[in-house]
Amino acid sequence: MELKENYIELILITHKNQKNSKVEQAFITYLNRNLNELMKVGDGRVKLFAKIGIRTFKDLLFHLPYDYVNRSYSPLIHEMQKDDLVTLELTVTEVSFNNSIRSKAPSKIFCENESGFVTLIYFNKIPPYIKQNFLINSKIIVSGKIDIQSEGFVIIHPDIVVKSNERYKIPVIEPIYLKVEGLTSKLIWSLAQKILPLIPTINEWLPQELIAKKGWKSFVESLKILHKPSNLNINNLKIARDRLAFDEVLAHQICLKLLRKKLQQGAKNTVQFSGQLVNDLLKNLGFQLTKEQQMAVKAIEQDQLSDKKMLRLLMGDVGCGKTLVALCAALNAIESKKQVAFMVPTEILANQHYKNITRYVEKLGINLCLLLGNTKAEERRQILEKLQNGEIDTIIGTHALFQDKVTFANLGLVIIDEQHRFGVKQRMSLLQKGENADLLMLSATPIPRTISMLSYGDMDVSIIKNKPVSNKAIVTTILSKSKIAALLDRIKAIIQKGERVYWVCPLIEESEKLQLSYVENSFAVLIQSLGDNVAMLHGKMKPEEREKVMQEFKEGKKTVIVATTVIEVGIDVPEATIMVIENAERFGLSQLHQLRGRVGRGSAASYCVLLHGHKVSLVSKKRLNILKNFSDGFRIAEKDLEIRGSGDYLGFRQSGESGFKFFDPLKNGQMVDFADNYASSIVTKYPNPIIKILLQLFDKDMYFAQHDVTLT
Repeated sequence: MELKENYIELILITHKNQKNSKVEQAFITYLNRNLNELMKVGDGRVKLFAKIGIRTFKDLLFHLPYDYVNRSYSPLIHEMQKDDLVTLELTVTEVSFNNSIRSKAPSKIFCENESGFVTLIYFNKIPPYIKQNFLINSKIIVSGKIDIQSEGFVIIHPDIVVKSNERYKIPVIEPIYLKVEGLTSKLIWSLAQKILPLIPTINEWLPQELIAKKGWKSFVESLKILHKPSNLNINNLKIARDRLAFDEVLAHQICLKLLRKKLQQGAKNTVQFSGQLVNDLLKNLGFQLTKEQQMAVKAIEQDQLSDKKMLRLLMGDVGCGKTLVALCAALNAIESKKQVAFMVPTEILANQHYKNITRYVEKLGINLCLLLGNTKAEERRQILEKLQNGEIDTIIGTHALFQDKVTFANLGLVIIDEQHRFGVKQRMSLLQKGENADLLMLSATPIPRTISMLSYGDMDVSIIKNKPVSNKAIVTTILSKSKIAALLDRIKAIIQKGERVYWVCPLIEESEKLQLSYVENSFAVLIQSLGDNVAMLHGKMKPEEREKVMQEFKEGKKTVIVATTVIEVGIDVPEATIMVIENAERFGLSQLHQLRGRVGRGSAASYCVLLHGHKVSLVSKKRLNILKNFSDGFRIAEKDLEIRGSGDYLGFRQSGESGFKFFDPLKNGQMVDFADNYASSIVTKYPNPIIKILLQLFDKDMYFAQHDVTLT
């Protein structure tokens, strides 16, 4: 596993001529070399590495150890204790190899030094490269864990055996790496040691005063400390990891700042409105906006009046009234003679928004239309023609709005509901249909502040936590599926009073592996128990079938809906008072909270029943109890982050991010504020060659390329 000769020459030439070449590019070029540079031609382990995402030198170096073993202890043999990890220099005095396939007797190698005797024991066949060391009177170095048996001190299957003149092959502190079949920790370590010494030098992208204050080494030195520590100083290892984590989160925040800069390029045309349409809307509501809703409306108004394009996220708990705030923004744009595009992820939600907003604006003279994937051809043609001519003020639709044929006369505001369902490229393609259009994104998924900064650092954020006073609190209970008969009796009584019930299942079809309930089975059970007023709703149904089911549910023709998580967001039926979630332990807390938010929208008492299987882990019980004890979505999100870790949360952005290698919001969350502020100062001076290298180091150049955004 040696570096190819021509590659060694290339590196040496690079080092000699760094003064006359672009040092930064040599750095990136080296790290992007293929891992097969270090392996023999045809080595199957290259494919095994590729399976775990390790294809380049950089991938391997970013695969950090998760633990370390101290092999520095070399005691006198008679001083050793059971389970001591020792490294001993020994002389082989006698060997007893078991070469028989039938015999189960172990192979034994008897060794000694001036302080005593040790026996090496192998129960399996000894690999040839190790067996060659066991010649009588040969001197070897052995490292492994001590056991004490009737015959004295033994080491069963030593970790390391080398000749006495190969001590350099035994690390004093050995990093331990996560491994897969065919790829040992020792292999990963040995390859890392070949890469590290030849990394080209690179200029520093952080200010020296910050480095000195934090006690950090350079990025490369930090990698070397983690892959080849000189001692087990926990603080030094933490400092090295912190340096890598900060660089990574800094690159991430710079990326978001550059994206914001790109989106806000050029001053938008001045927007003029007096707020008359909003005032007319509020007069006709019959109730007042909450204080937080009013604050959000004001912040959005200021953005709309600014000469910079609005990039704002409106985040709020389920049922807090985000749609009404978004409607106020739409009315301001319409008053300014601008058009509004309101995009949602599902046709069910699009229909609901259309009906609700129509009800709100029917007295305001607003031209509103709905465009879906299944809109008939002639109706679609008329809508597109009116949209292009400026006869339509607001269009509500799904992904159909992305289509090239959808053109606007004067698009001024894009509203995206449940924005985590859409990627950056989709958002930008819709924004580009207007000249400097404002962007308002809505999210009913409460997100912890740290995650919010990481996911939406390119946006201003408004938060609505409080719900209207009219909304009833939802009582949440945890119930074993063994008590389902009693639950069905309770549901019978509920539906006789005219109230409605959601019954949510995780899967549409049976899965033996997961052993989850599925919609068809639950539907059959509920039909048998509750009669033909039970309906079924899932994503595989045709849109018109789903719409028919929802309409019958709203009208009370069907009082129970058995569904998948298609009803997670947007469904608004005030008469629905019970939410039953089967196999609730299989859902994330945020998703459970979203589902729970489908009830409690009317004046009647509402309930959420978390049905769990017969065998539930302690962690699952803890998670379900969090939902039972808390109703604040933001508090639940914080608890969910503590339990699940950051991985799932960082997927909220749905924008092609590959996740963090070094940065962990739970451990390094305090870095985000500083990294965000520092990123803001850097972006004002961008482009900068060394900062571009930082972005390339963490693949942010690839992220931008995926979304048709240039780094310069």
